[in-house]
Amino acid sequence: MKVFSAITAFCLFSNAAAFTVKTPRSSSTALRMSDAQLGFPGAPTGGNEPEVFSLDLPFQRFEGGDTLRTWKMPQDGERVEYVVKTNGRPMKAKIELWQGPIRKTHELTIDMQDGDKTPFRAILKYKKGPQVLKISNIGPYEFPLMAAVHVPTNERAEKLRKMTEDLFEKSPKEFVQGGPGGSTKGGAIRTFPIPNNVKSAQMIVWSKEVSGKGSKALIEVLQGPNNPKQVLDFSVAGGSQPYHCVFATPGEGVTIRFTSKQFLEFPTRIVVLPYEYEEVTTSDTLWM
Repeated sequence: MKVFSAITAFCLFSNAAAFTVKTPRSSSTALRMSDAQLGFPGAPTGGNEPEVFSLDLPFQRFEGGDTLRTWKMPQDGERVEYVVKTNGRPMKAKIELWQGPIRKTHELTIDMQDGDKTPFRAILKYKKGPQVLKISNIGPYEFPLMAAVHVPTNERAEKLRKMTEDLFEKSPKEFVQGGPGGSTKGGAIRTFPIPNNVKSAQMIVWSKEVSGKGSKALIEVLQGPNNPKQVLDFSVAGGSQPYHCVFATPGEGVTIRFTSKQFLEFPTRIVVLPYEYEEVTTSDTLWM
């Protein structure tokens, strides 16, 4: 299985909206720095930085029934990477980023059938200042949740910024108009069929240059006709904050459906590309 870097993804997908997945050169998303000293529980406290969207992080386990954990972000930081998964049970989680006691700049509610088969990974950008990341297990007590949080060093964060911006600017983008707002009805819908050899897909949501306002959406990973395996209710504040995430897409017949919940005046743009895939030689794996 190969893993896309930003440059590889651009080379494969910047020229057309649908074509055969080509055999790539060996590549990795590894962006490594050394001596990352982080001062909160659950994050790496030294040694080499992990790969981008790595699952090899120290996880904290907490039970269901609205059990939660909080992580105070460094005030000079700008990005945080987080991963949530389970031991094979269903996953119901809520991730929030708070700026002070009353301002919430990010919220994501996750409902998945198998949090081990389909863990969720994301990089969230935030403004410098006092920020707290809160992760809650909103599922039943019998379904524990594992979460990992990592704040990159300033040097690594700068590389992540360049990677995200290059990937977004050089890739085909879908313009998504809003609707009445506040519901899943009325906003524009975009669907992305996933080739069978793609084992995970990455998405960047960013409203810069089209509205500059926050983004709100219902994101579903379907397998079969209107059969959601993963449901994510998502919002992020501000056009200066791109949201970059990875969905696991195992099996055949997978489609990602993005439904805007923002108001008509506040459109956004999204990029969807492969992240992990298996090399194939047949011509039936088209990225539509």
